[in-house]
Amino acid sequence: MNYQPPQHPGEVLQKLEIEEALGLKDERYVDTRIARGSEKTFQRFAKKFGFSPSDSRLFAPTQRHVLFFGHIGSGKTTELRRYSQTK
Repeated sequence: MNYQPPQHPGEVLQKLEIEEALGLKDERYVDTRIARGSEKTFQRFAKKFGFSPSDSRLFAPTQRHVLFFGHIGSGKTTELRRYSQTK
């Protein structure tokens, strides 16, 4: 069977699986935190959620809500999953 590359962006979109977040060890994950400046975002989330990333201490979280938003398939759940596993 010969591979035929898609001829239209719609063909690519039909084959994308964006309903599920990537797993923690998924080889398709590309860490772009430094390029997008999200290490600073991680530090902010950590403070809001009562976690000190520098020494892994936990504190009582604040009573604030955090809105994490983006387009479908942009990686919101994947990033939150990675943040939750950072030690």
